[in-house]
Amino acid sequence: MYFLNRNRRILQGGVDFNQIDKEWDWDNFLILQALITPLVLYVFPFLRNLHAWNANGLFIALALHVGVSEPLYYWVHKKFHDHYLYTHYHSFHHSSPVPQSFTAANATPLEHLVLTAITGIPILGASLMGYGSLGLIYGYLLCFDFLRYHSLHHSDKDTNFCLFMPLFDALGNTLNANSWQLHRKLSSGKNNGRVPDFVFLAHGVDVGSALHVQFVFRSFASLPFSTRIFMLPIWPGALTVILAMWIWSKTFLISFYNLRGRLHQTWVVPRCGFQYFLPFATKGINKQIEEAILRADRIGVEVISLAALNKNESLNGGGKLFVEKHPKLRVRVVHGNTLTAAVILNEIPQHVGEVFLSGATSKLGRAIALYLCRRKVRVLMLSGSRDRFERIKKEASPEHQSYLVHVTKYQAAQHFPPILAFRRDCTYGDLAAMRVPDDVEGLGCCEVMHSHRALINQLD
Repeated sequence: MYFLNRNRRILQGGVDFNQIDKEWDWDNFLILQALITPLVLYVFPFLRNLHAWNANGLFIALALHVGVSEPLYYWVHKKFHDHYLYTHYHSFHHSSPVPQSFTAANATPLEHLVLTAITGIPILGASLMGYGSLGLIYGYLLCFDFLRYHSLHHSDKDTNFCLFMPLFDALGNTLNANSWQLHRKLSSGKNNGRVPDFVFLAHGVDVGSALHVQFVFRSFASLPFSTRIFMLPIWPGALTVILAMWIWSKTFLISFYNLRGRLHQTWVVPRCGFQYFLPFATKGINKQIEEAILRADRIGVEVISLAALNKNESLNGGGKLFVEKHPKLRVRVVHGNTLTAAVILNEIPQHVGEVFLSGATSKLGRAIALYLCRRKVRVLMLSGSRDRFERIKKEASPEHQSYLVHVTKYQAAQHFPPILAFRRDCTYGDLAAMRVPDDVEGLGCCEVMHSHRALINQLD
């Protein structure tokens, strides 16, 4: 969950599609544990009747971990970095560049068996002494998900071989020189990281789409959206969370990637599509959007783009409400219409003196017409509504109004617009999709707006 741990991550890169594919079968480790557990219960039947909690077991397990498991793991781990074992086994685990909890389970069966035996020593030892408990088992194993010491090992694989105790790395002269400095920085929570160059301010679509985000199901988020029947039982729980976020949550970071040296982030307004059509909810939604814009301006974001319903004309005039309310904003507030207009205008040669514009009184047509008339380009605005044309014409400065001409027939154009060739990197199904640039880094979420954001980077 990037909105919770972004300031406490050692490696700031994003998890891309390649890493997700490599770690697709991470649950093999869980399957192995499901097979080993009955065997262990058969060999040690007293484990079937453990108490819920025994505080003494915690101290016994800690002593066994420090005295047995940690040094044993250190020695075995170093052996796995020898040429033969690393080449044939451990290199698979290190093929994941950004360590996550899934990465720990992304290893060969031999490594899983060794790790199971080593981590089982404190639990089994405490239980044999009569101090075992269910709380000890789950507490001991789950704590590995919250420790960061080992993450440095993936950026410098000749250091930090221990699980999370630097003692044996210090004794073996394999302690990363940056360990203590990074620990202090991350523990303070002041590792604010890099300021994004671009922010895409999105929102939820429906309950089904909320289950498709990375921190819920990373694997599903890496695939095109589809409704999965087996996920329907958790739909009520997801709806409850959405309603709770309506009350308590603020805009949060959900994904990011890098493209040609620029950091792109997606922030999400904690609202779904149906909430944008509730009259009593519009004030709260605009407040969320406004706070996100001000935050982006405060931290130094260059561009923030309003997605879909966040730019609704009836909601905030396509963002105009916030720009007029805060005239000193440094961040540029844009949305899909303004960016599409920028693409079209960029394709019009500078020497052109006249343009025939169909759909001229739409939001997109209005933006193009007003810009072209300022360039002193004569714009033939095709529209069946004289009133809409006049309203747009009044928005232009008096010296440029004469360049806007109302026409009602295609024959007014001297030349029909050329038919564009079909682009092979675009496909059209239920939704349009565009190929993402090959040099994008850390992109692991399959959603339609990523290509839109890649385009924004080039325009900026």
